[in-house]
Amino acid sequence: MTPPDDDTPDSEFDLSRQLDDADREIRIDKMREEIENKGGTFGTPKDAPPLDPKLEESFLANIIAFENAPETTHARMLLDDGITLPSPDELTEDKELHEKLWEVIHGLAKRNVFLSSTNHLNDRELYTHLWSQSLNEITEDLSGVPGYACHLDILGGCSDEDTRLQLKYYADEDARRRWVAEFPDYELPEPCTPPHDRDKDLPQRDS
Repeated sequence: MTPPDDDTPDSEFDLSRQLDDADREIRIDKMREEIENKGGTFGTPKDAPPLDPKLEESFLANIIAFENAPETTHARMLLDDGITLPSPDELTEDKELHEKLWEVIHGLAKRNVFLSSTNHLNDRELYTHLWSQSLNEITEDLSGVPGYACHLDILGGCSDEDTRLQLKYYADEDARRRWVAEFPDYELPEPCTPPHDRDKDLPQRDS
């Protein structure tokens, strides 16, 4: 069999791939240097297999994006996107409040921010919680980073009341048993079906 000439398509493809690999190594070295200049370090377990260069490049790019991301709030991002945030008291009609709530929910989803654990609240209670608390917490704007998603759990504050509501409305029996096993003196609330059924309709990351 005669070996292919240097001008064959296969040879051109191999050369292009080699150039791409070389360019990727240069980009990886530059990103590592940038992270190290900011005080970052890299440690690889002794027996760990080498990381695929494409995955390493993506991983390093996400680190840099996080480090360079400006601080903001979800409220500010919504306002920047043209979504107004009137106070709950200004939304006197239930229909008007319902529409505003879902405008906010979909606006957050466009920024890759997704809500969960909302079924224990009615529309007004949820909008009030978002308007007065969750939307005002300081965060980094990573909405443009590929693969990024922020899960905004309404009961994620880890307060005693959050725990009680989680165990009452959302935890399955296995979770409740594990909690009692770990905290035998805890007064476990009776399990209840949440009064609302909104969570199933909330935007999800994969949608």
